[in-house]
Amino acid sequence: MLEDLDPGWRELTDVVRGALKMRMTNAATYLKLGGGLAVAGAIVATAASFSFPRIYQSTAVMRMAQPQNPRRGASTVSQEALQEHVGRQLLQIEQEILSRTNLEGIITRPDLDLYKEDRSRLPMEDIVQNMRRDDIRILMVGNSPVAPGAKGAFTVSFSYPGQQKAQAVVRALTTQFIDQSLEVNRSDESRWQTIWPQSVPPLAPALEVLAPASLPEKPINASREAFAAVGLALGLALGLLAALALRRPGWTLKMAGFAVGCCGLAVAASFLLPETYRSTAVMQFTRAYAPEDLAASAPVTLPAAKLKRLEAVLLSDTMLEGIITTPALDLYKKQREQETMHEIAETMRHDLGIQMVSPSHSAFQISFSYPDPDKAQAVVRILVTRFTEEYVSVERERARASGDAKAIEIAEHKAGENLEVLDPASDPQEPVSPNRLAIALSGFALGLLLGAITLRFRQSRIHTLRTA
Repeated sequence: MLEDLDPGWRELTDVVRGALKMRMTNAATYLKLGGGLAVAGAIVATAASFSFPRIYQSTAVMRMAQPQNPRRGASTVSQEALQEHVGRQLLQIEQEILSRTNLEGIITRPDLDLYKEDRSRLPMEDIVQNMRRDDIRILMVGNSPVAPGAKGAFTVSFSYPGQQKAQAVVRALTTQFIDQSLEVNRSDESRWQTIWPQSVPPLAPALEVLAPASLPEKPINASREAFAAVGLALGLALGLLAALALRRPGWTLKMAGFAVGCCGLAVAASFLLPETYRSTAVMQFTRAYAPEDLAASAPVTLPAAKLKRLEAVLLSDTMLEGIITTPALDLYKKQREQETMHEIAETMRHDLGIQMVSPSHSAFQISFSYPDPDKAQAVVRILVTRFTEEYVSVERERARASGDAKAIEIAEHKAGENLEVLDPASDPQEPVSPNRLAIALSGFALGLLLGAITLRFRQSRIHTLRTA
C-alpha cells in the first residue's frame, strides 16, 4: 500500500507516530520513552553547562586592632568596650562602602569594568542592588581561622565570573575599609575637639588586614553533576509529556490551546495595567559625639523604635495630604475626584515603603512607587528632608522637656544622634510592575489547569450519557 501511494515525509511521520501510539499500551513503554529523554536531557544540560560562566569567590579577613594613640600610648580599653565600638564603626563604614554611589564607582572603574553586558540592558540602580545583595558578603567571624583568638574579625568576599577581577574587587573593598576607618577616626576627633575642647576624645581602633584577598582556584557555582541532574529530571518530565501527547493527541492539543489562549489573554490584560516606577533612598541614624558622662545620661532608643516614632508623625493623614496636594506633584488626581482624602492617604501609605535595612543596622530605606518616575523621585526627596528636620526637632524638644542639663547640653551642641543620607533618592529608569513574564507564565499555567478540568468534566459527562 505504501508503494502504491508513493509515500513522502508526511506519510512517514504518520506511520511512525501510529507505530509509537500502538506501542503506548503499558507503563513500561511510557518509562522507556521518559528514560530515553531523561538521558538526552542530562547530556544536553551537561553540554550547556560549559556555556555558563564559572563564578569565583575571593575573600579577605580583617579586624579592628586595639586602639593606640601616639600622644597617649597604648589603649587600656576593655574588650567589651572595644567590641561595642567595633560594631558601631563597622556598621557605619559598611553602609558607606555599600552605598550606591561608592559601588557604582567600583563597577565603572576602567581596570575593572564590571557587569559590562548587564549595564547595556539594565539601569545602574538594579546592577548595584544585585551586586550588594548577591555578590558581596561582609560577615563577622568571631575567632578567625587565619588568626585564632583574633576577636572582632570579619570577612569581605566578592563573587564574580573572573578570578582576577574577584580578587581585585576584594582588594579595593579592603582598601576602602581602611581608608574609611581612618577618615571616620579623623572626623570624629576633629568634631570632638570642636564641640568638647576641654575633653579628651576617646581612642579609636584601627582596621588591619589579617589575610589579604585570595586568588580563587575553584568555582563556587553549580557543578557539571548538578546540571546533569537537572537535565535528567527535565528530560524525564518531557518524556512523560511526550508519551501523553502520543497516547492522547486530542487532549494534548486542546490543553495546549487552553494554555496558549490564557497566556495571550493575560499578556494582553497586562498592557491595560499602568506601569509603576519606584524611587528609593537610604538613611541612617548616626551616633552621638559626647563624653561618656554625658552620653550615658541620654536615653537609649533602638533605631527601629526611633523610626516608628518618626513614621507616626510624617505618615499621618495631614502630612501626606500636604505632599499629595503640592502643586508641583498633584498626586492621585483621578482618585481624588472619587475618594476621600483619608482613603487617598491610605493608598499612598500602601505605595510607600519604609523599613530597616536589617535588625542589626541603624540604616533604613525609604521608597515610593508611582506611575510617574519623576514624581516618585520627588516624593522620596521630600520625605528624606522631612525625616531629617523632624528628627532634629523632636530630639531637641525631648531634651528640653526632660529638664536634664546633660541632655540639653548635648542638644545645644548638636552632638546627639542624628540622621544622614547614605543614598539619595534614585532616578528610576525601568518600571517595577507589571511583571509581564510572571503574568504570562501564570496565564499559561492557569490555561493548562482549566484545560485539564474542562476535558475531564467533558469525558465524565460523555461516559454518563453512554451508560444511560
